[in-house]
Amino acid sequence: MSAKAKIIKAQYKTHRITAEDVWAYADEGVITAQEAVLICGPRPNEAAPEA
Repeated sequence: MSAKAKIIKAQYKTHRITAEDVWAYADEGVITAQEAVLICGPRPNEAAPEA
């Protein structure tokens, strides 16, 4: 896990950022999608499939 991912993980765990924010970092290329999954799980909109 990269240093940036560790910082983002700490922010997520202390509720300073949301899962949507984590995935925004992944979309911007700051962290990888794999790191985002390790930090907060699947994308918020993928967690609950539509019925």
